[in-house]
Amino acid sequence: MLLEKFKQRKLKGSSNGTASLASNVAEKGQNEPTMVVSGFKELGLNDELVEVLEGIGDFVPSEIQCVAIPTILEGKCVLLSSPSGPEKALAFLLPLIQLLRQDLLGSNSNHPRSVVLCATEDKAEECFNAAKYIIHNSELKSAKGSAPRSNTSIGLIIGTPYEILQYIEEGSVVPVELRYLVVDDVDYMLGNGLGPEIHKILTPLLDPESKSNVKRLQTVLATSSITEVLGEQSPIVKNLERDHAGNISAMCLEMDQTEVFHFIESLDSLRGKVAEAMDSLLK
Repeated sequence: MLLEKFKQRKLKGSSNGTASLASNVAEKGQNEPTMVVSGFKELGLNDELVEVLEGIGDFVPSEIQCVAIPTILEGKCVLLSSPSGPEKALAFLLPLIQLLRQDLLGSNSNHPRSVVLCATEDKAEECFNAAKYIIHNSELKSAKGSAPRSNTSIGLIIGTPYEILQYIEEGSVVPVELRYLVVDDVDYMLGNGLGPEIHKILTPLLDPESKSNVKRLQTVLATSSITEVLGEQSPIVKNLERDHAGNISAMCLEMDQTEVFHFIESLDSLRGKVAEAMDSLLK
C-alpha cells in the first residue's frame, strides 16, 4: 500500500494559505517545483467531459478531484477520503464515465459493466441524476432502477446494495461481467449493517483459483473524511493535522486488488487499514 502522491492546487477563496494534506505530502522532501492544477483537462479528462463541466460553471477541480481522477483513469483500485458532497461524487463519476465510454466500442456484453453502490436511496438518486446529466451530455447511456433496455443503453447502474442484489437475483446484473465497482460512503455502510449485502455482491467476483483476487475488477471505495473515519481523538489524525497545519481535506490511497476485501471486512478493519496507511506516512 502507498499513499498516492497528490497534485497541489490553489485553494479557492483561501486567504490563510492553509494547505490540505495533499499539498504538503506532494511538497515534503522534494525539490521539484510545485504543480498547480488549474483545470480538469490537466487531470486527463477528455474534451467532452471538460465542456460539460464548464457548461455548469465548474472550471477548477477540488482537492479530491485532483488526486482521484488521474489515479482512477490509470486503472488503479483506490480508497478515496473526503467530506461527502457533489465534489466527491464527481471525483469518481467523471473518470468512470470516461472509462466506460472508452470501453463501449469493444464491449459485447448484454449486462452492466459498472455498478455504483450508494448507502441510501436518496444518495443513489442524487448520484444517478449527476451521472445522467454528464452521460447525456457526453453521449453515453445510463440505467438505474430498471432492467437494461438495449445493448447501447447498458453500462452503468447506480443503486443501494439491496437494489443491486435484486438485479443480480433477477439476472439483470451479472457480477462476473462487472469491470468497475464504486462503493460510496463505505464507512457509513459498514457501520450501519450493510456489510453483508456488500459482501454478497463481491463474493462472486472472487477468483476461484486463488480465492482472494478480484477478477478484472477496478474498485473504488469512498469514505468520509479521515477525521470522521478515525475520529477526532485519533493520535494519527492529531499528528497529521499538527504537522500539516490544518484539517485533512482529501486523501487517495492506492490499493492492490487483493486488499479490497480486507478493507471492507468490517468497519474496524477499514479503520485499521486506513490507520496503518496513515501511520506509514508519519514515519
